[in-house]
Amino acid sequence: MTPRLVRKVPLLICGAVLGVVWSLRLSSLWISERAPPRQEAFGFRSVLIEGLGLVERLELGAYDSRMRLASRRAPRIATNLGLVGLDVESLGYTATNDGFSWPLPRYFHAQILEELRQQEVKAVLFDILFADPHYDYQETRRQLPDGSRVSSDAYFARVIGQRPDVILSAFPKPVESGLELPATLFRAPAAAVAHASRIFDLDPVVRRIRPFVDTAVPEGGTARIWHGGFVLAATELGLDLRQSRITRGWITLVDTNGLERIEVPVDSRTNFFIPWLVPAENEALFYENYADLLHAARRRREGQPVDPAWRGRLAIVASVVAGNNVSDLGATPLSANTPLSGVFWNVANSLITAQFVRKPSLAADLALLSLLTLVPAVLSWRLRAWWATGAVALFAAAYVVVAFALFLRTGWMLPVVLPVAGALLMTHVALLTWRGINELLTRSETRSFWRRVLSENVFAAWEKQLTERAGGSHRRVTIAFADLRGFTEMVDESHRLVLEYTQDSKADPEATRAFARHEADESMATINRYLSEIARIFKEHDGTFDKYIGDCVMAFWGAPIPCRSHALSCVLASISAQRRVRELNEERLRENRRREAENGRRAATGQPMQRILPLLAFGVGIHTGEVTVGTLGGGRIVSNYTVFGRDANIASRLEAIAGRGQIVISHATWTDLSRDAPILASQCRPLGHPVLKGIKESIEIYEVPWSEDVPVEVPPARSGNALQ
Repeated sequence: MTPRLVRKVPLLICGAVLGVVWSLRLSSLWISERAPPRQEAFGFRSVLIEGLGLVERLELGAYDSRMRLASRRAPRIATNLGLVGLDVESLGYTATNDGFSWPLPRYFHAQILEELRQQEVKAVLFDILFADPHYDYQETRRQLPDGSRVSSDAYFARVIGQRPDVILSAFPKPVESGLELPATLFRAPAAAVAHASRIFDLDPVVRRIRPFVDTAVPEGGTARIWHGGFVLAATELGLDLRQSRITRGWITLVDTNGLERIEVPVDSRTNFFIPWLVPAENEALFYENYADLLHAARRRREGQPVDPAWRGRLAIVASVVAGNNVSDLGATPLSANTPLSGVFWNVANSLITAQFVRKPSLAADLALLSLLTLVPAVLSWRLRAWWATGAVALFAAAYVVVAFALFLRTGWMLPVVLPVAGALLMTHVALLTWRGINELLTRSETRSFWRRVLSENVFAAWEKQLTERAGGSHRRVTIAFADLRGFTEMVDESHRLVLEYTQDSKADPEATRAFARHEADESMATINRYLSEIARIFKEHDGTFDKYIGDCVMAFWGAPIPCRSHALSCVLASISAQRRVRELNEERLRENRRREAENGRRAATGQPMQRILPLLAFGVGIHTGEVTVGTLGGGRIVSNYTVFGRDANIASRLEAIAGRGQIVISHATWTDLSRDAPILASQCRPLGHPVLKGIKESIEIYEVPWSEDVPVEVPPARSGNALQ
């Protein structure tokens, strides 16, 4: 991987994460836009919607948590909302006293309505569908003031029409679209018809409703039927729903004079999020069951006083029974078993108290996701892994707290799941993973680098201690420069031969190029043979190979692993190198004698001559001193672990004055040699005090003998005393 690409990987990761979270956000929008909302049942959905809807379901779960918390924090609740509950006690009452079970004859509802009116109720919404007429049984007929008797249905319709305060419910049709309306008998005298449809999201939980439904009516054409909660609120606030103005994202409710009163936020499909702030057990919601109201009506007929508890209230007549055919319980954000008639009073309470659930626009959502991808990217890349993890976790917690607090105070529903689990955590985990991979790659490259420049035992010591970093440090080391002598003359001779061959008018151009390549290959093979042998020997004597400088080998001892006898190790390595060069030259001399004999035979037969192998020698300069040690270069660009400073320059100058086959050392090196190998030091020949180029003071130098009769003293590090 190129260095430029390595630098771009974090940006690519952030871009990839942002692309994923954007895609998930847009898929959630697609689901809410394209997947038809389910009415009253948890129906079958495709695998695609199931998979893509996971984030949306989690987000809705986060909304439920906020909604439950908001409902417990004493929200503003309208004081004139009430529920007339058809519960088990009520069904038992009618069965015991009148002999009727569900479905009750409709004169019972008429009695409830009459009693509520006697208590000066403001409006009554029946969350019961009166779609079909009941059979006209003689025992269910009711007597009118004029003495005539009418059916239970007719009696109920007559009571409805006595005042314009009754709202009847229409329900979604089980199969086809549209609403199932109350029978005309009841619908005609009612003040309004309101729909009671609910939208189940990707899970069977009621969180939204349609503010209105356009449905066909028996009279022909279509009519706009508003939700019961909107109708109740309009009754309380004096609104004219027929004049409402609907725009994308908003419904503007106006009063009977056409003045704007309320701006109601809705989603892109004009659905209304229900602020579930009023659970059925909330004390602010006035509650009385059917049985109590029927009993109050009987007491009133008997002339007993009845407290007008429903004066000025909005009454919702609904079932709160569980477990039979009159049951109307379902899952809401507040609980898994809630009376679904609570949709009416919660919607009405939201409009009356102007408390709404607001969601950011798509553009705001995408901008938020982008910001929350950038923040963990900076933290994860700049800080240490544990610090970054703590910072990202703290930021995520702060975001969740802000999202909850903002919802509780203003109703704004910031997304939580996708920003936290997607933008924040996904970015953090992805970048930390890349950092780990990058560190492993860097560590592998570092090990490979040190293995190239260190001997096996020094490398093992370095790997065990792991004390040396590839940075800068100040060390006392011994440095050796070993330069080939005679190489320049060899190259010049090769160039001369190529030039002569080229100037030969009979030479074929292709043959000329082949001859030039052959000469270059010969030169490179020769220098590589000598230089690689020297480098190998330096490494075998625990030296750190630095680099090749043209036809020169540079190495040093004492870093990265400290070594007390680094001067002796360097000198011994140089002695071994000189002896190896001598062996190499002896091998080449034998080969040259063979070639000379062969050339004599070739000359007799007119064959081309074999090249005589050149013999080369080394001049070695060694100095011990204080230098800066570190890695030059950076990143994945070629770099080397090297030394530099005044003492490194002295070693280079000593190499320049060393003759063919000479090992020249400074007085500093000789001093360390005297300590570690006094016999060898005593045999070194003084060469005087030359002035080196670029060095102000003169330096005493010595020549180290390296013939076979020179005693070699093994340094402690090579006799088992570990590197220090």
